[in-house]
Formats: sequence, structure tokens, C-alpha cells
Amino acid sequence: MRIVEHYDVGMIAKECVDFWRAAGYRKIQAIVADGMAHVTIWGGSILRPTPGIRILWNELKIAGVCYIVERKILGGMTLWSSKDWDCD
Repeated sequence: MRIVEHYDVGMIAKECVDFWRAAGYRKIQAIVADGMAHVTIWGGSILRPTPGIRILWNELKIAGVCYIVERKILGGMTLWSSKDWDCD
């Protein structure tokens, strides 16, 4: 088996932000620490992503890098988290 590409956590975080921007969400913050990317959406739609977007999100997982996405309101309360619908 030959490795064609190598992804690091920063590149994964950028892909995550691009994915959620394309899905219509704005005000996205990405934090990369200890080999994990944590993406927080502070603005945009309050509704949960559609099942189709959830499936695309789970297919995006690359190279065993851990990352989650949360939608929060300004008080810090989490409205939804991708941990709830991971298929791994």
C-alpha cells in the first residue's frame, strides 16, 4: 500500500471549515490542539444539518484525525454536535 497524500490536522481543520461554509454556515472557528480539530459554528442556521449533510460529513473523515463540529449560541450552549451522529 502506498500513501498518496499526507494530511495534518491543520489541513483537516481547513477542509472542515470549507465543508461547513459550503453547507451555508458562517462564523466558523477552528481550534487545532493535541492532534484534534475542534470546529465551532457560532452563526448561521439554528436547525440541525440534514441527513444528507451528516452522511457527507461522516464520509469526509480522513487519516484517522479526530474532529468534531458543534453549533453553539453566544451563551456557550451547544445546540447540536457531530458527536451525536458519528457513524464510526
